[in-house]
Amino acid sequence: MTPLSATPFSTEWLAGYQARVNSDREMAVIGRWFTTAFSLVSDDRRSVVRFHEGRLADYVVSPRLDVRAAFGFRASTDIWSRFLSPTPEPLYHDFFAMLMRVPGF
Repeated sequence: MTPLSATPFSTEWLAGYQARVNSDREMAVIGRWFTTAFSLVSDDRRSVVRFHEGRLADYVVSPRLDVRAAFGFRASTDIWSRFLSPTPEPLYHDFFAMLMRVPGF
């Protein structure tokens, strides 16, 4: 099992995601001014990811209440699996599209 085929937002999955984000040269350019922390929730699993200047600097799986996040995204496992698929269908390809058009996100 590859890290990105692991359970979304688990330690193994986030480690693989961190490696992919941080090795992406285009992300380094377009994310240079992106520094924030946000939460990702899938059913009863919650994680917080922290970006610093476009790099995924840190993540916390099952954080306590004192771990801050500026905002968060919450959805069912089904919605996340559609978003994370290799070729997401329309409306499941973008956070903003899902916020406006996908009930349950």
